[in-house]
Amino acid sequence: MDKNQLRRLRSILNESYYIQNTVNDLNIFARLTNSQFTLKLESVKIIPFFKEIIIQIINQEVWENINFSFEFNDELQNSKISIEKNLISRVVHNIIYNSILHNPEGCNVNISLHRDKEFLIITIEDDGIGIANDKLLSIHDSNNNFKELILFTFHFKSSLMNFNNLF
Repeated sequence: MDKNQLRRLRSILNESYYIQNTVNDLNIFARLTNSQFTLKLESVKIIPFFKEIIIQIINQEVWENINFSFEFNDELQNSKISIEKNLISRVVHNIIYNSILHNPEGCNVNISLHRDKEFLIITIEDDGIGIANDKLLSIHDSNNNFKELILFTFHFKSSLMNFNNLF
């Protein structure tokens, strides 16, 4: 397989992960809106939980030009949080996939965790190309249902991250 074919294959794999996660998110949303979903909260150690997510992503071996870093305050090392593990894992996976999908030439992805009073602050950022202003406006103004669905999914995932009294 030549370099071009390999790059295209990586792109297809990345997009398929993204589509699979979006479909799963829609299923979760449907269950939530139909009151058929209850959170299964578990007490987990924060740092090992996030390390496991990052390792799962790295082990997919399709992120050739992506560098990951993980930073956290030492005070979180033995701290626990009560969360729905599968949902939070999905949120983090989807945010990281989004960074990777929109930076085909590669980027650095930094995941950092710190505590602010009773809140866990999770920051996921990349140094990729970002989205052009005109494209951002076209997504915002578009009547294209798929784009609206993606934005809605992101909004829905973001709302799952608003926790109170985590510690």
